[in-house]
Amino acid sequence: MEELCDRFSLVQSALAYLDNTDHLYYVKTTCCKYSSGEELLVYHFKLDVDPAELTELNAALGNFVLLKPLKATEIFQEIVFQTAQELELLPSDTTLSQISVFLKLASLPSPLEGCRIKCMKDLSRNIGSCNYVKFDGVVTGVTGISKYTRSTRYVCPHPACEGNEGHKFIRVHIAGASETQTIRKDFRCSACGSVLEEDKSSRIISDKLLAEVVHEDCFHDVINAKTRQRVQAVPVYVRDELCEKIQIGQKYQIIGMVRKDITGEVVNLALEANNIIEISHIVHPLTPSFLPESLVCLYSDRRDSPWSFSLSLAYVFGGEIAPPGSYLQLKLGLMLSLATVSEEKPLHILGIGSEVETIQRLMDYGRQFCDRSVCHMAGCHLTGKVISDRHETAPYFIEGGSLLLAAGGVCFLGELGRLKKKVQEHLQAVLGSTKVYLELGSKHTGGLPQRTVQPLPCQIWGYSDSKPNKGKTSDDLFSHQDSGIIPKPMLDGFGCVCYTDIDDTVSREEIDTLAACQILVQSMESQQRDNRLPVSSHDFRQFFQYLSSYRTKMTSEALHLLQMYYQASRKARACSDASTGVPVTAMQTLVSLSHGQAKLSLRHQVLEEDAVMAIRIYEEILTARFGMSILNVQPRSHVTSKCFEEFIGPENDRAMHQFHVQLIRFCGHTGNMEE
Repeated sequence: MEELCDRFSLVQSALAYLDNTDHLYYVKTTCCKYSSGEELLVYHFKLDVDPAELTELNAALGNFVLLKPLKATEIFQEIVFQTAQELELLPSDTTLSQISVFLKLASLPSPLEGCRIKCMKDLSRNIGSCNYVKFDGVVTGVTGISKYTRSTRYVCPHPACEGNEGHKFIRVHIAGASETQTIRKDFRCSACGSVLEEDKSSRIISDKLLAEVVHEDCFHDVINAKTRQRVQAVPVYVRDELCEKIQIGQKYQIIGMVRKDITGEVVNLALEANNIIEISHIVHPLTPSFLPESLVCLYSDRRDSPWSFSLSLAYVFGGEIAPPGSYLQLKLGLMLSLATVSEEKPLHILGIGSEVETIQRLMDYGRQFCDRSVCHMAGCHLTGKVISDRHETAPYFIEGGSLLLAAGGVCFLGELGRLKKKVQEHLQAVLGSTKVYLELGSKHTGGLPQRTVQPLPCQIWGYSDSKPNKGKTSDDLFSHQDSGIIPKPMLDGFGCVCYTDIDDTVSREEIDTLAACQILVQSMESQQRDNRLPVSSHDFRQFFQYLSSYRTKMTSEALHLLQMYYQASRKARACSDASTGVPVTAMQTLVSLSHGQAKLSLRHQVLEEDAVMAIRIYEEILTARFGMSILNVQPRSHVTSKCFEEFIGPENDRAMHQFHVQLIRFCGHTGNMEE
């Protein structure tokens, strides 16, 4: 009697919740839609439930839905059935078993910490509980789309039995059930006791896939981690329209139930997804107090100049790796790439020089400031690999490669010359199309070969040894730099190619001396060099976290200047050798550089000054690569203390204003020549 009273109270609360949240109106409109068409075997209703709102209305009902979801679904199923019967919204012979209700949770309350999953061993703690759990993770691989039985009908084989007609025996898939549990051969007729037979013509199938997900912490602080460990991915079953949401490398919050499958002596644990919510990126507060004091003071001191703040940051960036001022072009490129990593404006960085160890350490230092960083290893796949499904649920399984797993972050490839030729060809194709392709052979598809396409979701960093010829000097302004073994199409794909050996011999010797002195001092001092720099690594981490929530908007003046330079530069260089032409990706690179410069300068709008800086940087890249400058720009990879004021300060501001005037004249002169 007490149980009946409790159930009646839960039914009343559920009915009040459906009425207050307009779910009853949804039920009515859905029933009208069903009644206007042909008669169906099963009528599906999907109710979006907010557990927080439900618990606030009735705590008992909220806890019942979270802790006993299968029984809670029965209550909502009964309400929907009775509503349809009382209002005559469905055929009169519709039975309760023909009503399928799916409660889709919008979230899971944070106090349920015991229901949070981080690894495979946490699944075993929730076996048999039948309650919801939450798992935040990154998809590392998915199976191909396969089919499962969503519903079917069973009938009694005896024609004279009442179970031979009608819809008395309906089988509907429930959360956590396998295909063998849904379709069985041991069901018996309630009237005569005979074994029921499935009416296969009534079977309704739908899509499903299995995704392997690892916790997001696996991609955090992988550079400074002192220990390495293997992580077992959590299998997640995804069904129906949720299959369209899943992409390899994306981060999701998964709400579901733990399921256990027993095959012989093997016990497999997995998660049955109830809802999947995409997590785009970590949102940090856009308040000035979030910035460290060192950067606030530096910004106040450099506020009068539109360029000095970003250049000052690049000057001290990675100071414990390379002395301040050294590798300035590379450091500035890394910071611009980090500033645009949360936007759909990729800025790929390629460092070319003889000191490859220093370039690698600077890139390792820089990629610790993004939310996700993946280092491509020799045994890993660049884009992905299609193999036979190890879970035996689909025709094939797609393992995510380094480029996909680094979605929303940085994929560090290391030295490109050490990559296999086939990997280099794949990389060149990805950079040229900004898309990641995966080939599905006929062995896996069972028919014609297919191809999956996914946009390139990350920034790519790499470096190469320039391998200068013996006896060759690069002091001549008009001599181009050696790009090593990197082919021209790949250089065009990398928007920002930073040459570190373009200064004169005297400047390089001074930088080498400073670097050697710094190494000796650091080896003798117990205190870290980072503490003696004006901006520490911790300050830079806060700064880039702050920029991850920053959004910039391109002004019409800045965009017009970029377009004018792009057109004028291509026309001017088209008259020379074809090998020195401006890449077709130049406009995209200029836009990315402009947005990065605006964000580093803490501006929400991309001003014309930001476009001037982007053009100056790109012109230095072209000059170092081709050995000629149409704007008389002389690139420098290092800034020594003697010429600090010339590159950062009032003298640099005057030079940039003169460059701006020269740039406008160049664009106008080239346009007049074309006319």
